Amino acid sequence: MYLGKKGFLSFFIIIGSVLFNRIYGEIMAHLKLPLFILISLISFNLFAQGTAINTSGNAADGSAILDVSSTSQGMLCPRMTAAQRSAISAPATGLLVYQTDGTAGFYFNSGTSGSPVWTLLENRKLSGTYPAGIQVFDASSATDFTVTDLNVRYVFLDCKGVTAASKNFVLTLPSASSYLPGTIIAIATNTNSASAPGTFSLISLGSTLNSSSQNNTPMDTKVSTGVTGGGRYMSDGISKWYRLTN
Repeated sequence: MYLGKKGFLSFFIIIGSVLFNRIYGEIMAHLKLPLFILISLISFNLFAQGTAINTSGNAADGSAILDVSSTSQGMLCPRMTAAQRSAISAPATGLLVYQTDGTAGFYFNSGTSGSPVWTLLENRKLSGTYPAGIQVFDASSATDFTVTDLNVRYVFLDCKGVTAASKNFVLTLPSASSYLPGTIIAIATNTNSASAPGTFSLISLGSTLNSSSQNNTPMDTKVSTGVTGGGRYMSDGISKWYRLTN
């Protein structure tokens, strides 16, 4: 059978197409598994690693889901009024916002989503983090406190902005005999009220209180100091506390 030039050309095109398809199929068959594995690894890497936002190109720290770093810019938290903050529906525990009115500052939900408690992050140390000799109590809700460390010389009842005018604080101290003669303990409170920052009473077992309003008054139960906001008290090293007036 004679094909002629055009016939030979068509024949070679058909044979070439068949060979190409077979070779291409074999190549893709061998590439399917590695390609699938590669895609899977890339996807896993994207989900397993945190997200880094920076200008250095550094990867996110392994412990962080979001790692933001900069030496020239900060990070803005959502800013809103107190009313807008309170209107957040079911806020998650730990949710953080910046309040722009009233007592402005960062607030976080220290409660639950069902019962949120918006707490101001204040720029000061909390109880237990001050140097030796200083003790700070959270007096925003509690009123009774006890000093057990004989090295404490300064006691501060931190009302955290809560009005304390109607409160009667009670502070229990070790007995006067626990201290060297002349040891002075200073006590102070704070409040956002323009009126007196609450009344103040002391307890010190086996001791008596001496002041302008008290004369050897037993301190086994709470005794009013006659002053508001605290005061300074000196031990005689035996059994008496003296309130200092200056």
